[in-house]
Amino acid sequence: MTTITPDKLQEQLKNEENTKRKYITPVIEERWGKDTDHIVMEYYFTAGRVNIDGEKVSRGEQKKADYMLLYHNNTPLALVEAKGLEHSAMEGYQQVIEYATILDIPFAYSTNGIELIEQDMLTGLNNSDMKMNDFPYPEELWERYSKEKGLTAEDIKLINQPYYLDTSKADPKKPRYYQRIAINRVMEAIAQGKTRLLLVMATGTGKTFTAFQIVWRLWKAKIKRKILYLVDRNTLADQTMQKDFKPFVDAGVMRKIKAETIKKDTAYEVYTALYQQLKSKEKDYYKELPPDFFDLIIVDECHRGSASEDSTWHEILEYFASATQIGLTATPKETEDISNIGYFCSETDDKPIYTYSLKQGIEDGFLAPYRVISVELDIDEKGYIPKPGEVDIHGKPLENRIYEQKEFDRTIAIESRREAVARRITDYMKDNECRFAKTIVFCENIEHVDAMVLKLKNFNHDLVAENLKYVMKITGDDEIGKAELENFTDPNTQYPVIAVTSKLMSTGVDSETCEIIVLDKTIGSMTEFKQTIGRGTRINENFTIAGEKKSKLHFTILDFRKNYKKFEDPGFDGEPVSIANVDDTKKFPKGTPQEITTGENGATRHFEKAFVKGQAVNIEDEIVQYRDENGNLVRENIDSCVRNNILDQYPSYEAFYTAFRKSNDKNKFLDELLLSKEFIKKMQEQIGYHIDKFDIAALVGYKVPPISKEERLEKIKIDYIIQDLDSEKKAIIEAILNEYRTQDFSDLLEKKVFKLPVLQSMGYTPLMLNQVFDGRFEGYVELMRKIEGELY
Repeated sequence: MTTITPDKLQEQLKNEENTKRKYITPVIEERWGKDTDHIVMEYYFTAGRVNIDGEKVSRGEQKKADYMLLYHNNTPLALVEAKGLEHSAMEGYQQVIEYATILDIPFAYSTNGIELIEQDMLTGLNNSDMKMNDFPYPEELWERYSKEKGLTAEDIKLINQPYYLDTSKADPKKPRYYQRIAINRVMEAIAQGKTRLLLVMATGTGKTFTAFQIVWRLWKAKIKRKILYLVDRNTLADQTMQKDFKPFVDAGVMRKIKAETIKKDTAYEVYTALYQQLKSKEKDYYKELPPDFFDLIIVDECHRGSASEDSTWHEILEYFASATQIGLTATPKETEDISNIGYFCSETDDKPIYTYSLKQGIEDGFLAPYRVISVELDIDEKGYIPKPGEVDIHGKPLENRIYEQKEFDRTIAIESRREAVARRITDYMKDNECRFAKTIVFCENIEHVDAMVLKLKNFNHDLVAENLKYVMKITGDDEIGKAELENFTDPNTQYPVIAVTSKLMSTGVDSETCEIIVLDKTIGSMTEFKQTIGRGTRINENFTIAGEKKSKLHFTILDFRKNYKKFEDPGFDGEPVSIANVDDTKKFPKGTPQEITTGENGATRHFEKAFVKGQAVNIEDEIVQYRDENGNLVRENIDSCVRNNILDQYPSYEAFYTAFRKSNDKNKFLDELLLSKEFIKKMQEQIGYHIDKFDIAALVGYKVPPISKEERLEKIKIDYIIQDLDSEKKAIIEAILNEYRTQDFSDLLEKKVFKLPVLQSMGYTPLMLNQVFDGRFEGYVELMRKIEGELY
């Protein structure tokens, strides 16, 4: 493989830019219009993956197309990859096809300014007999595209309807590439008469903004006149109107439906509503509107029950069956009883019209990657075994059996385990100097939440004393806590810092600065697991907390229940498939009977939660993992482990250096810090010249530039200790020190050093060498210890 030097790379780029300026850009501008929005040069369509290496966070390279050509500003028609004049056009062919596939663009071109290769992505045909002067005009490509897609005049009118742009801003927000694909596919599907569509987009990728652009274009084109944005939580309805859908509110055409005024508010054109405002146990309020009142319904978070055939919510969708219905979700729900795909994808070959996954979002740099720290407690591994005749704190006898982890905080609450969890959360935040990092702690039920709030407050009493809202319970049954939800999610509001919840915050909450997700509940449903992890995936690179500028590019999952195994499930980030739905998230308040299936026959028995103090609980192991560039969960790399190991023991270089100087066994000291010989060997190979283990530790831990062993030797040879030796000792010591170039200094303190070939060639035997150093080997060691002190 040929290595391209930086100078060579710069020369190639310069040649490519010259070719574009002289031969490519003039032709494209002549055909597509100079100084227009139809030509996007150097189109960066990803943000660059966020890479984590211990404490170091960086962005990878962004993906860039040389030219993207648009028709009517909405529809990208062509992508062009440019190569320098001295290169073949074929060199850019594979890349432009790859990018055109990602960007969903129908025509791809590669050129060196003279040769031109065309790939029709719709028909699969290519043409390599073209020259740059044959580059097509927009009308020509649009005619080919329309014909190949079978578009009518009405279809074209709808597809070419512009996006909404806030012209009051210098740099108005525009759809990202995947949002544009989603919007355009929906527009095209509706133009073709499809009425049931599903969009699957990972949490944090802008589903609501995408929905707004769809609604805006359909509304402006007068294709859809009465539009409903349907949600199941009041916070979602308010967020919709206050943020993405605000242009409709400002225009005076949007209204939030209320049950008591549903008949009076029919003059508006865009509505948002809660299911609960349309149907209650007492009355079907939605039936006060005619079945054909809405001609477009967008169902947000449609996995949460709207597609269940026996759901009362499903009745609303069936009542307005004549409307085009679009489901939005990050996690399609597929069980025997509920099918988002079956309901919304009946007209699209049982597939979502577009899917943008968490894996792709992380790869593109639009979503935050994460580390997973699986904390394994001894009690979780062994279970809780009551003593004979043991009763709980209320005097209730405990069953004579092993209580397993899945029962903890459901059928039995063990105070010592809860304390161990709260202590580890606190220690993690202290150790990593992130005590003000927004944190969500997920518990099994409300009683568990209450207990965890109190324990976290005790462990963080110093910060609770500064502000009582440092730790807050935020659950559906607590009005005071729910009122703090907006403050928690506001990037610029400091408190609350730690939000303890059960289910309320697992979905539909824009917590873009959340840096820590704590899982102290067993999540059975893959849908809920995806949604819960999604609370941390948003990125915010510029916010201010308490006057301090911050950025959030990644997050950490502290998992106390082995939920991390779900990352290994193909259903976690693959195409939507049937997912077994295990409801492990019921609320079990104190004293409430619960059903637990036990025994080989699966018999169901009732229990009341038992409360015990429990024995001391210890952490048996912690597994640190992260998602690599292929989306696989892998163990944290050794570099990060070594760095963390050094910094955990010696936070500063000064502390490390002082401890090293005082150490009697410097080799053992360094081996304990650097963890493995494999790592030492790898570092020496990377650096390319021989360096001491001391320098490896200083480099990895504190980024101190390493000094070669050669430099250290030259320094010590002129030191007074060696210069003051008699000529015989000096010659022997210098011969031995030369071995330091390839060996550890500790090797030179062993008796076998007197058998070195270099000393034998000088005519010395071990016995003779002992005589040189006052008749004993220890005399030699004492001298070398003095030299070692000067070496560093």
